[in-house]
Amino acid sequence: MRLNQWLLDRYKAGETAVLIIDEAQNLSANVLEEIRLLTNLETSTEKLLQIVLAGQPELEQKLSRPELRQLRQRVTLQSRTLPLSLEKRSDTFTSACESPVLQMRTFFLWMLSKRSITTHGVYRGSRI
Repeated sequence: MRLNQWLLDRYKAGETAVLIIDEAQNLSANVLEEIRLLTNLETSTEKLLQIVLAGQPELEQKLSRPELRQLRQRVTLQSRTLPLSLEKRSDTFTSACESPVLQMRTFFLWMLSKRSITTHGVYRGSRI
């Protein structure tokens, strides 16, 4: 109940709560189901929590399993990124930093660029 109240407080303050889970392909089906239940936290018109699942290609395979059908139905955006050159990573980060409206996106892109540096430019993820 405290989580729901905290989310309602964020909503009333005009803030968006985001839960970002990296390496989500390593989560069990039971944990993914618990995450799906978090998507039930909502007002009469809006979700109180945005959830981002990021992971390797195995995440797509895991989400295609029949027992995760309900979670898969709640995915509103799915994306796969390809390897970026060092120049492209720098350009993407620099352009995102120039817009104050994209503060959260800038942080997320920074995370992606740092991740792609450590994985030789390869980063794939999914979002819900």
